[in-house]
Amino acid sequence: MRTAYKVRIYPTAEQAAVLNRTFGCVRLVWNTVLAWRQARYRAEGATTSYSQTDRYLTELKRDGGHDFLYEVSSVPLQQALRHQHTAFVNFFAGRARHPRFKSRHGRQSAIYTRSAFRWRDGRLHLAKMDGPLEFVWSWPEVAPAMIDPTTVTVSRDPSACGHLLAQLSLSTRTWQCPSCGTRHDRDVNAAKNILAAGRAVSACGADVSPQGSSLRRSAVKQEAQPVRVGIPRL
Repeated sequence: MRTAYKVRIYPTAEQAAVLNRTFGCVRLVWNTVLAWRQARYRAEGATTSYSQTDRYLTELKRDGGHDFLYEVSSVPLQQALRHQHTAFVNFFAGRARHPRFKSRHGRQSAIYTRSAFRWRDGRLHLAKMDGPLEFVWSWPEVAPAMIDPTTVTVSRDPSACGHLLAQLSLSTRTWQCPSCGTRHDRDVNAAKNILAAGRAVSACGADVSPQGSSLRRSAVKQEAQPVRVGIPRL
């Protein structure tokens, strides 16, 4: 069993823009490659290997219409291909549903392996990003068995009811969800969920993670959004 550390960070506007571009590029690569795989299967009845998707991504970057893919780290894009390949392996083995296209609404994520990040003096440095990311809150969490201990996951999740705010500045410490009316306080919610996770671990053992905590679901999109990063212990 591996222990991961979840942290909540507040990137600068420039860093948030890089993360948003990365989320978008990961989603585009997933959807474009998925559509290509389906077209190949319909036309040729052929399945697609990971190496073929890797070559297709290289061609996509060079076709003149997807130059923006070079603006973000290539690692999350490669990880999207690996996860899609695993999803198809599970599908053909009858263990999972057919992989679906990703929407721009809801949870967004990008996965960085060890070659694309470094942890120095308590700060996280991601590839293609200027300056380190500042950390605010940290709490332990049991990592799923599929998680590589040298992997960092950056994600953006909706609020408690699933609503995504159009904008939330760093100066706003509290906000009320326009859909469900829930009032959120960034720091108070973080403290409450850290306490709840600690109590759950004490009562039920170490194999407990705060899957339902509002802290994991309170990030918002657009500029200066709070982004959380999962860092397995190295």
